Amino acid sequence: MGIQREPFPAALARWTLDEFSVIGTVAHVLAQDLPEAVRLLELDLDWMSMAPEVISLAEVVDRGLVPLAEGRTQHNKLLVDPWAAAPRPADHSRRPQEEGSAC
Repeated sequence: MGIQREPFPAALARWTLDEFSVIGTVAHVLAQDLPEAVRLLELDLDWMSMAPEVISLAEVVDRGLVPLAEGRTQHNKLLVDPWAAAPRPADHSRRPQEEGSAC
């Protein structure tokens, strides 16, 4: 559901009668997670072992969500290029940022 900017009307009676379960989570705690994420980025890790390829949006279900749901993922991260026509090897090289360009 995410964090809504405005109050959002919900048919709670219908949810109750249909016995919906709503479970919330906050995936990251900024004060705890950001320092560790920055530390990991500074290391010379083998990122190819974590995310060796980039897949297309059309492949997200079969090659991403289904393996995740079934507990048979092969890698820690899934890189998706919504405009890609086919999978390609991931490029984890660190190139100097050009002056004036965004990250």
